[in-house]
Amino acid sequence: MLDPALFRENLESVRAGITKRGVDLTAELEDLATLETQRRRLLPEIEGLKRDQNAAGDEVARAKRQGLDAAKIQEASRQRAQQIKQLSVELDSVEQRRNRGLLVIPNLPHESVPVGKTSDDNVEVRRHGTPPAFDFTAQPHWDLGPALGIIDFERGTKIAGARFSVLLGAGARLARALINFMLHLHTTEHGYTEVEPPFMVNTASLTGTGDISSGFDDTNIYGGLLGNEAGEMNGGFGYGRSGFGPGGGGTGWGTIGTGRYGTIGHGSGTGSGTGAGRSRAPCCTAKHL
Repeated sequence: MLDPALFRENLESVRAGITKRGVDLTAELEDLATLETQRRRLLPEIEGLKRDQNAAGDEVARAKRQGLDAAKIQEASRQRAQQIKQLSVELDSVEQRRNRGLLVIPNLPHESVPVGKTSDDNVEVRRHGTPPAFDFTAQPHWDLGPALGIIDFERGTKIAGARFSVLLGAGARLARALINFMLHLHTTEHGYTEVEPPFMVNTASLTGTGDISSGFDDTNIYGGLLGNEAGEMNGGFGYGRSGFGPGGGGTGWGTIGTGRYGTIGHGSGTGSGTGAGRSRAPCCTAKHL
């Protein structure tokens, strides 16, 4: 979720960033701006009433010490307390609606990310290695994987939707080996510290990391280290479109490119793999298991 302060203080830069992503959220941004205006009106009003309430309490105490009638002051305090309660309920509603609205606003791309609509608009930053030459026709992974019995696309789609797969046998072992390789490399040579977080997380954690927006609660969300896809985070490994292998310093060849989603994908493998934009961490979450 975007920092509310960023939205509040740099609305135009938020608009420009969302436009670069190719989505139209004009109505959502207008709603958020309206809610922010309401919030900024309610906050000082409530704080002012609370200050008046505290001052009235001192007046009541002073009047009682002097033997004066404090009934009018106490009645005004009761009415003010009711007004504070009503405004606080309104403020809570405004903030909840604002937070729900912020959850649908995507992350803003970095200024260095090229603007484009497809992967064809990505810019190649650098190239490592030389594409291997074969004396036979190389098969793409979507044909080779099922033929070897190490990738099941149909089952992956049934479980998690499009673009997911289930790794079987040697495929699963290869994925695990690549994860171990990258963890070992970064923790022994690049100064990183390996961390094993809890397997289960709460709603606040998943919301804060952008994994959910609404409609879930702590009773039906479970976090797990499933390792479906790979990414730029430490300990990850990269998938190229037509190749599979360790990313970032691994064997084979690949390109490192920036995509419209503002991430760096580490392409690799024995095919013509290129990393372009949509990389993920090896840790993900499972919902409604």
